[in-house]
Amino acid sequence: MWRLYRCEFKRLWGRKSTILCAIAIPFIVLLSSKFYLDNNVALDITSPQYTSINNFPVAVIQEQLILSFNMIAIFLTVLCVTQEFRGGYMRMVLVRPIKRSHVFWTKYLVILTSMFILLVEYFLFSTIIGRVIFERVENVAVFYMDNLLNNSKMFIYSIKYYLYSFLTLSVITGVIFLISTISSNMVISTGVNLGFVFSVMVYPSVISIFLGQSGLNIDKLRLLSITEIQHKGIAAGLGMHSYLNSFILSVLGVYGVLGVLSSYLIYKRKDQLI
Repeated sequence: MWRLYRCEFKRLWGRKSTILCAIAIPFIVLLSSKFYLDNNVALDITSPQYTSINNFPVAVIQEQLILSFNMIAIFLTVLCVTQEFRGGYMRMVLVRPIKRSHVFWTKYLVILTSMFILLVEYFLFSTIIGRVIFERVENVAVFYMDNLLNNSKMFIYSIKYYLYSFLTLSVITGVIFLISTISSNMVISTGVNLGFVFSVMVYPSVISIFLGQSGLNIDKLRLLSITEIQHKGIAAGLGMHSYLNSFILSVLGVYGVLGVLSSYLIYKRKDQLI
């Protein structure tokens, strides 16, 4: 299975489009830094929205997790799954003595590894660019926390935030993997995946319009959306609303099990793959 993993990893990263995703990371960070610099002008230094060296990595992933990274997850999964199904590569793989379950887990792990690499790259570039562009603030305010964080605590918070972000990406990738597996071509796969992400993005706003803005039950209803977890749930879970963590993890668990298990069962059907 390790040899199959290395082969799949090399195949994915041997594509120019995957390399372009990695090349785009520093440019995304730079563009985001311009927004935060302009935003700082109208903010007090004690505001959680004020961006400094220490909190820039977190601020910039909050900005781009829903949009850029979910789009990259769609792109890599469609590339790794749908295109190879319809391009005949899977037919070539399955004539060899390779278990279909191994092919499934290999592809899923390769996509997760790639997303992790891109997240690490994003963190490193945001740290470097943040040190060049923004000023240092000794004690940083963050959302959903009453206490200020010093440099070391903010660094630990940033690591936790990125790991939590990776967890959400792992889960949403499972759902994208399922959609990509059953789609008949890349256009349909990309369109349905975008529709899914857009739907879960709109869902919290619909809940707020019809049921109100505040309240624990309302918050939990909104957190049934993966993108709402990415947008507010991570910060709330790491802050003073840590009691929401068990609920958030349960929601992610349901999404993950349904997406990954359904994809796995489909992979075991030979006719779906060839």
